[in-house]
Amino acid sequence: MKNFRFLGVGLASLFWIFSITASAFTFTAGDTVTIQAGSYYLGSASTVNGTAVAGSITTPAQYTLWVVSASGTNWDLRNVQTGKFLLRNGNALQVSNTSTAWAIFGERLRTGTRGITCSGTGAWSMVNNGGSNLTIEKYHKAKQTTVERSLVLSPLSMTFPMSASSQEFTPTASTITTERFYYTCDTPATDIEIASTPTDVPDTTSTVNYELTSENTGFSLSNLVSNKATVNVTQNNTSTNKFATLTATTIFPDGEVVTTQAAITQSGAPFIHQKGASNRSLQANGMQGVHTLEEVVYVKAGTSRVYLP
Repeated sequence: MKNFRFLGVGLASLFWIFSITASAFTFTAGDTVTIQAGSYYLGSASTVNGTAVAGSITTPAQYTLWVVSASGTNWDLRNVQTGKFLLRNGNALQVSNTSTAWAIFGERLRTGTRGITCSGTGAWSMVNNGGSNLTIEKYHKAKQTTVERSLVLSPLSMTFPMSASSQEFTPTASTITTERFYYTCDTPATDIEIASTPTDVPDTTSTVNYELTSENTGFSLSNLVSNKATVNVTQNNTSTNKFATLTATTIFPDGEVVTTQAAITQSGAPFIHQKGASNRSLQANGMQGVHTLEEVVYVKAGTSRVYLP
């Protein structure tokens, strides 16, 4: 019996030690936080006054972020996306232009005797003398700037007919600077994007160099004016397509080298005329030379005749 009583006291002591190890969260005016109970985040995607706070949010997003501001000895919570305050209305949580002052009680947010709770299905509400144990994650606003260089040829590709022809290619070089604004949290490492603003600035000062490569004959470059290039092709007298690649390269003022390519195809002839048994030379139009049969048929004036050769 002594052992049993000793064991009971030991378990009670262990439970008491465990129960006081959980530390309360704290707010500082200006904090941006998410509030979570279990798998669900407190969020509001509404911009309409008095609309109930959304439930079943299992992934943090912009509408789960709340900015904390001091309200006497308590706190107001304003939604980052909507700009509305978190409001208590009876047992319901709502977003509104008017605010409710929230107090911290250990791991709970309460107003008066009612605390925020979240059901097992993600529905947020208020309960008397209680509430769910909440998790508070603090986010900070961040900005990321990325710079990309691009060079594009127009057209991106070209298919020439079998006959001799040409096509001008125009380059567009630009610098794209993108500013990404987001909130970030270290634990867990989650970023919530607010906006990304790209700025595209054309580059008209850098020189574009061209190279035309092909395993086939008949392709050439000319008219390299104002950074443009003209690709010329001679007539394709074969039955197969011909291929070439136009490569454009430019060096931006900061020294970055950017390359792009355009694919070029020339169609082959669907049918190739041959000299044939007569061994006559092909005609000027490329067709086979053949015998021409001429026959003169006489008819009497004012009459007609059906000719059957």
